[in-house]
Amino acid sequence: MLWESAQFMCSVLAENPSIVAGKRVLELGCGSAGICSMVAASVAQFVVATDGDVESLDLLRHNLLSRILIRKLFWCDKGDLKEVRLLSSIGAGFDCIIGTGVSYNPDAILPLFKTARELISNDDSEAALILCYIQRRVDENSILSTALAQGFRLVDKWINGVHDSNDLISSWF
Repeated sequence: MLWESAQFMCSVLAENPSIVAGKRVLELGCGSAGICSMVAASVAQFVVATDGDVESLDLLRHNLLSRILIRKLFWCDKGDLKEVRLLSSIGAGFDCIIGTGVSYNPDAILPLFKTARELISNDDSEAALILCYIQRRVDENSILSTALAQGFRLVDKWINGVHDSNDLISSWF
């Protein structure tokens, strides 16, 4: 099943290729489809699609383009983090990290943001973590406060796929 949040993220990336154009992109929790990684790969410098579930990664290898790297990444696992970070061009970190539907488990919120903090580029003030989700078992305040505690800040928020401004995304980057 392709989650609604992944469909929305794909639309955003397809309509705004500048978000990932020429960048080192990491997808967290891509599942067995990796659809957002496929959309990003059309313009990104390179893309690494990750998931902690080995069975999903096996299915993903059959679904994805050969130019997308696939790696196991169990959030906060030091060995997995090290291997994925090395893929980001000599360990510099990723310019853009995307995740869809990865915030439904309350126990996974802190590891999610710790992992993103560890893997995002420290050299680029424009590096971005972009999450798209449908609120399920975790309230938004918990997500935002955890993100803030890990050094992230909210730049923009869409509700139900709607935003007040027509062209705000282009001002992100």
